[in-house]
Amino acid sequence: GRYIHVRNGESEARLYYETAGHGAVPLLLYPTAGADTRQWRHLLAYPALRERFTMIALDPPGHGKSLMPLGEPWWEQVYSANRDELMGWVTGLVAALGLDRSVFMGCSVGGQLALSLAAFRPEPFRAFVSLNGWLRSPPSMQN
Repeated sequence: GRYIHVRNGESEARLYYETAGHGAVPLLLYPTAGADTRQWRHLLAYPALRERFTMIALDPPGHGKSLMPLGEPWWEQVYSANRDELMGWVTGLVAALGLDRSVFMGCSVGGQLALSLAAFRPEPFRAFVSLNGWLRSPPSMQN
């Protein structure tokens, strides 16, 4: 695993990620809300996937080994990231790592994020996989 500083608009966070594989296609793995890179441990260890993809499993801000954004008094407020914030962290990580046309795969909230990225920020990606995503967002994810 490694850490990288990622920008999202005016915010910056030190995010943790793990990589596995040596394939030509980058595969970005986004976990369920409240989960972290351990959710993907079986995929990261799967030999056929390691040959085809370079897998990158991410701990979003405030999850697993990733910290909340730097310089923000996050402890004074309830954590409630909206769709744009979540998309910003993902596209910020893609830019920071210099990924070229990666595949994005997310589960649950990550699955919803896959659909949102496909609809609103598809440019840096080649494909999206939504596991347990849903078409209608709760109000907190609609802005």
